[in-house]
Amino acid sequence: MPDSLIPRELYAAFLSTASMEGPAQLAALQLLLFLLPPCHSDTLQRLLRFLSEVARHAESSWGTDGQEIPGNKMTVSNLATIFGPNILQKEKPGEKDAGAMNFEDSAAIIQVLQRLIEHYQTLFMVSPEMQHDILRRLFQTDPDVIDYLLRRKLNTVLSMESEDSTEDRAPSPLPGRTRTLESSSVSSELYSSVSFLNLDVGI
Repeated sequence: MPDSLIPRELYAAFLSTASMEGPAQLAALQLLLFLLPPCHSDTLQRLLRFLSEVARHAESSWGTDGQEIPGNKMTVSNLATIFGPNILQKEKPGEKDAGAMNFEDSAAIIQVLQRLIEHYQTLFMVSPEMQHDILRRLFQTDPDVIDYLLRRKLNTVLSMESEDSTEDRAPSPLPGRTRTLESSSVSSELYSSVSFLNLDVGI
């Protein structure tokens, strides 16, 4: 990836969330994540998921056989300290004061990445209210996008049904609407199906 995982143009915005607390900080981080290009967003989500999994094994535990399983010591704080400066980079790293600024911002970088690791599951989830608003606007401005999303979601549902049973396929969750989905136009019937399909349109 030629650019930083989090674009340098958003460096200051992400760091500014370190001065926030609780729900306000998480809400600001979520909106900033929505600004990331799709490739960056997908990659960051997978990285945060991996780091969260690593952190789950930070402490020692006991196996079923009574043997101690040593922890990896990689707590969320340690992971944020290591990966933070690589994920959040300054807009102009070539400037003479770049090192000093990074040192001053290091605490904020660590704190922000900690929140991203701890809350990545909710941060990358589009709320029903926002999802409804996005779909409503798309229906008004670009209905073909909704048609595409419905087709993709239906294909996913049918694929899951096919995997569950190779002999007796379960009926489609949208009986009588297959032909509508195959149409190039979006009807009110399709639009009413959006909530049922629970489309993930943001991430």
